[in-house]
Amino acid sequence: MLNNIKMLIRSFYLLITLIVKPPSTSDVIKKNRIIIYGWYGTETLGDKLILLGILKKLVHKKRTVQICSIDPNFTKSTLLELTDLAFVSDANFIIENVEIVSEQSLLRVNKTDTLVLGGGPLMDDPRLLFWALINIIAKMRGATRVIWGCGVGPVRMKFCSLLIGKLLSLQNAVVLRPSHDLEHKMQFIKYDLALCPSFLCQSELQEYVKEDHVQRGVAINLRFLPRSYVPHESNAFAYNRSFLAGMVNFLRSNISLNELTFFSTHEIDWKPDSKAASEVCSELGIISNCSTSLYDVISNIRLAEYVIATRYHGFVIGLLLDRKSIGVDYTPGGGKLSALCQYLKIEKHVVRIENVISNEVEFDSTNISSVNLATYLDTSSKTYDALAAKL
Repeated sequence: MLNNIKMLIRSFYLLITLIVKPPSTSDVIKKNRIIIYGWYGTETLGDKLILLGILKKLVHKKRTVQICSIDPNFTKSTLLELTDLAFVSDANFIIENVEIVSEQSLLRVNKTDTLVLGGGPLMDDPRLLFWALINIIAKMRGATRVIWGCGVGPVRMKFCSLLIGKLLSLQNAVVLRPSHDLEHKMQFIKYDLALCPSFLCQSELQEYVKEDHVQRGVAINLRFLPRSYVPHESNAFAYNRSFLAGMVNFLRSNISLNELTFFSTHEIDWKPDSKAASEVCSELGIISNCSTSLYDVISNIRLAEYVIATRYHGFVIGLLLDRKSIGVDYTPGGGKLSALCQYLKIEKHVVRIENVISNEVEFDSTNISSVNLATYLDTSSKTYDALAAKL
């Protein structure tokens, strides 16, 4: 109950702050826009690939696309990365048709606009209330509203579960990625299921592995776990220490330490992934740099034979680059990594964090291979094409 009250207060604070903030001179009111909003302004590498996956499906729309960001300058740097990664036709579309605006643009939505909640999770967060209120306003004004490939969870607060249900019910169309939370929280909501939009970037990533590179070693992505992912009976600090200690024991027992490399998909978290990598390197007594930019991470993984990732999109990038990938699911009881592997029918590619902590993970290299995603990618691509046709 107390957590729900705190969440409500934080939600209203967020909304009031946005409304009373002076308008940005960079925001131009236009009609017939596609307005993408979500976790932009603090993009992880996964968010960047999600955004490119969405933009690829909007190229043929020939409409102005605005990305609402809490930090427009940060998102502008993201677009520069994406134009380097994208194929020429998509890059030209991004340069000519995509604008970065502040979140205040959401308050100016009109009936010719389309709101796209693009990728990332719907979870316990105060932004849910803001998004729900914006969608109520958009519905009143006659704007089209869609959710594009979001995940659901973790959702532990009743207040947030109700908000997610309301947000989904306000949409004209919904596409969600596989999630265990869908099974018991969203059973009354109509939606289509597809892979995360980041999977639509496989062709771009594959350009980096066409050369005949020798694949050896293991590229590893680690993270610290916030309190929301720690079992209720556990101390968050002690739990993180146990997890990292378990990873150290696993790596010492199964991996040649001179073939370890590290990469990060999230450097703006409460503790960046590179910090977790640094602590593990210290325990192992090795020196290894941690790749953090999109290009450096891709370059790192393409040289590896295996990828071991704690982050969802660390695992996804490994799959897209045809590496033998293993995901470490850090959600008690199983989360989005387990849901993805179940959807792809590759359950052997995921291990549970409790098994890492208890040193019960067995690594059989002959049992892990690259994954053929062709059928799933084709189905998901068609699902997003159908969604784009509704805009």
